[in-house]
Amino acid sequence: MKKLILITLIYCILLIGCSKAGDTNSSDSTSTTSSTEESTSYSSTKVTLPSSTTNYNKGTQNLNFIASDLSYSKFISMGQLLFFSDSNNNNKLSVTSSSLSANYIQDENIHDIYDYSVESMTSIDNIIYFTNTSDNNSLYKLDYERKSINLVSSNYFSEISSSENDIIYINKAMGNTLGCYSTKNNTSIQLSSDKCGSFIVNGEYILYKNLDDNSSLYIIKKDGSGRRKLTTTGVDSFATFKNHILYINAEDNYLYSLDLTSETSKRIDLLNGTNLKHYDQTFYFISIEHSNHLYSFSIDDELNIIEKTPIINDAINNYYLTESGIFSKQGININKSYFTSYK
Repeated sequence: MKKLILITLIYCILLIGCSKAGDTNSSDSTSTTSSTEESTSYSSTKVTLPSSTTNYNKGTQNLNFIASDLSYSKFISMGQLLFFSDSNNNNKLSVTSSSLSANYIQDENIHDIYDYSVESMTSIDNIIYFTNTSDNNSLYKLDYERKSINLVSSNYFSEISSSENDIIYINKAMGNTLGCYSTKNNTSIQLSSDKCGSFIVNGEYILYKNLDDNSSLYIIKKDGSGRRKLTTTGVDSFATFKNHILYINAEDNYLYSLDLTSETSKRIDLLNGTNLKHYDQTFYFISIEHSNHLYSFSIDDELNIIEKTPIINDAINNYYLTESGIFSKQGININKSYFTSYK
């Protein structure tokens, strides 16, 4: 009789323990689902973190960049047409000829005006993608041939650029972090949790200024892998050159090169500039010592600056490199878009 009572008690204890374990597992599962729903509920386009954002100690040594970098722009040349954000008309999306006869865009030569205010734009497969500031910087697209404009995503897009079928952007709604939006499957990923100051795109690679790390230069792939710190000092601006990265040091505004093979940096010129950019085989910068005039230079394989040439002999606030030429904001008339052809 005592043995029977003892067996019965043991069975009850085991049954209660199993029941509690089942309750615990059920609670954990519910908590995970709730967390996932909360993280994606802010937007109609799902944003997820990549599967890996590992800091790699190696991996950039054999990297060779393509000829030109892409950065955010307000001007896109496409064939005989120029699409631009008209700062003289509330930044409305406008279209004119890419063959400009004057040194600025003339109102009478504008073909079409759309009632969308644009912060930045890029193009993929002859489609213009743009951020609509009238709709909380949502992403829209213009099919100019069909004269149709459609909402693409209601996420917050800023300073957009592109790589193949992907749009790289800064998401200010998520702390100014980098994002990548696929135009093929309508999904976004957050590339890292770093606060991004500015970035350029070169093929599958993104170079960006990490504001969470003293404006140091970082590199990451557009799938969120290969995140890597490249400089120990802050950078003002940067561009690619073969297996090197050229950058203007934020501390002295001199030009430096980073050799990705040896992982060493060295100063190569005392140019005293800002806003370095790269198009084809030519580099451009705003010269601080020459009253913010725009200069260009070329560079040889030994990283020697061949020639620094004045391009715009007027103070400029910003400039954009396109296939047609250079568009800039000059002097006090920041609403007029000036044009300079490549020399």
